[in-house]
Amino acid sequence: MVGPVIYVEDEPDDAFFMRRAFAQCAPEVELKILTDGQQAIRFFLDELEPQQQREYKSTLVLLDLNLPGRSGLDVLREIRSKPLLKQLPVIMYTSSNLTVDIVEAYRRGCTAYLVKPHSPEKLRTVVTAMSEFWIRDNKYPPLPVV
Repeated sequence: MVGPVIYVEDEPDDAFFMRRAFAQCAPEVELKILTDGQQAIRFFLDELEPQQQREYKSTLVLLDLNLPGRSGLDVLREIRSKPLLKQLPVIMYTSSNLTVDIVEAYRRGCTAYLVKPHSPEKLRTVVTAMSEFWIRDNKYPPLPVV
């Protein structure tokens, strides 16, 4: 059983198209959408609250760079500061193609950086590739004991 994919996105249209692409290309995957950086940080802290279980349920995070309140880079820093989340794949999924943003995202620990596609066909291709690699095929090491 795989955990949900967490998509942190403040643009309703982008969230709608991502939800539709997952429904079409990876219907077995639960997609949870969070709409701002602060909400995402609270979500990850709440997920870690029952630490005695030593189990983190999310499989993958898709993280927009430009979010209201706390930026995607702030969220990434918070994720990487938690021992149980250090190995969680975090893909920066944003419209920015600026080198400075790409470099900073990798410096802060993103797993990959994808620029949002401009067509529904390309989005479906991206979702299919992500679900095949990160959800179906990728093997995760055991979670660390903290």
